[in-house]
Amino acid sequence: LHAEAGAGSVFTGWSGACSGVGTCSVRMSAAQSVFANFAATGATISVSPTTVTQGTPVTVTWSGIPSPTTTDWIAVYLPSSNNFGYIDWVYLSCTQTAPSSTSPSGSCSFPTTALNAGTYEFRLLIADGFTSIASSEDLIVTGGSGTILYAGTTANGATGSPNTCTNRNSPCTVARLLVQLQAGDIGVLLNGRYRGANDMLSLDTIVPGKSGNSTDRITVIAENDGEVFFDGEFSMVLQPFGMFQNNWWSFSGFDAGHGGSNTFYMRESNNNEFRRIVLSTINYFENDTINSETDTAFIWDSTNNLFEDFAIHGS
Repeated sequence: LHAEAGAGSVFTGWSGACSGVGTCSVRMSAAQSVFANFAATGATISVSPTTVTQGTPVTVTWSGIPSPTTTDWIAVYLPSSNNFGYIDWVYLSCTQTAPSSTSPSGSCSFPTTALNAGTYEFRLLIADGFTSIASSEDLIVTGGSGTILYAGTTANGATGSPNTCTNRNSPCTVARLLVQLQAGDIGVLLNGRYRGANDMLSLDTIVPGKSGNSTDRITVIAENDGEVFFDGEFSMVLQPFGMFQNNWWSFSGFDAGHGGSNTFYMRESNNNEFRRIVLSTINYFENDTINSETDTAFIWDSTNNLFEDFAIHGS
């Protein structure tokens, strides 16, 4: 069991068959009762102004943290994202370096250079974790060169029409998303299990060579971390993720596995970023034996790439 507090409250601990504030594991050898206890915090976070053009900094103000720590932090999100799916963040020192003292109240100037045109919100999180104790009103970002585009699974009705990529309620396929994305754009992957040729993040075959630049990356993020899975279905013709001569991209929040050759393939691709991604083993069966002469991740002749919170289960 895992407890996650909503905005305006904080998880104070388990009672019954569990105790403490960590993950609760219960062996059901008999009837058990577990209680998750929460308390109102009174914490607030706000943003001003609430409408800006891309690149204009905003002021984020917070107060009322009940038990402040030096690793409390603020982050900006799409409103529909879970607490793991942040886009940009700072500690309450207003930098990504933790302060030496606590800040139960204060304010920061927050840049919006990482935000394309769209609607966002700020959240106040505690102790280097993903418990949000307050959310701001909406921040609307206008102008700028970037666009937010949406992709979904073919099984859930995503289409290859370019007109649907800007409509969250009628998203395009991943293949169409990769074609549509340009430098500065954000591609949002809606929750689901992605299967089939049009659902793979196959930059190497669909858009080889397409790149952002040092000022405007091409960004692909899961709308909710851990809720997007690229499934190669152990097929030798499906590769969940591939890049060839693709530079200045940023990816975050998805899982991938079951590739027949490789789950993750990157060749001659530089200056890319990968955050909060999990890859699983791709051993497959051939003539009733396990063929393990393949790699979960194959990276060749690629430099200056960032891998942060990037996990590989397999070879």
